[in-house]
Amino acid sequence: MFIDDAESLFKWTRVIANYRPPFHRVRPLSLALTLLPCGAVEREELRLAKALTTFGVLVTIAKEQPIPSAAFNSRRRQYRADDFLTIARNQPANRVLVLTNCDLYADNLNFVFGLAESFGRCAVISFFRLRIGA
Repeated sequence: MFIDDAESLFKWTRVIANYRPPFHRVRPLSLALTLLPCGAVEREELRLAKALTTFGVLVTIAKEQPIPSAAFNSRRRQYRADDFLTIARNQPANRVLVLTNCDLYADNLNFVFGLAESFGRCAVISFFRLRIGA
């Protein structure tokens, strides 16, 4: 279609600006997430699952896993965050979020609140530093 005058241009601009696709074509975002407690995680922290469901996320809580003993660095008295991601990778779920109360570190950082794979499906967050107000 060729628009040759200002009036037609104005009319089609309004039509395009007000266009809304039919409701039945819009699909809600469907996301499934597995929460994996590692070590002692309090019930209050697992209430994160309820908050996520309000945003349309299908949340599953997996069976609690033990803290990986190889992750502990006795010199630093902290746990290596990468080892928690290894536990998450062993889960059959599509997306896995490990929850822990351990003090985590990564590479040359003093501590981390969490760690995630850049293009992966796994992440870990720790409540330890959130509690002490780091």
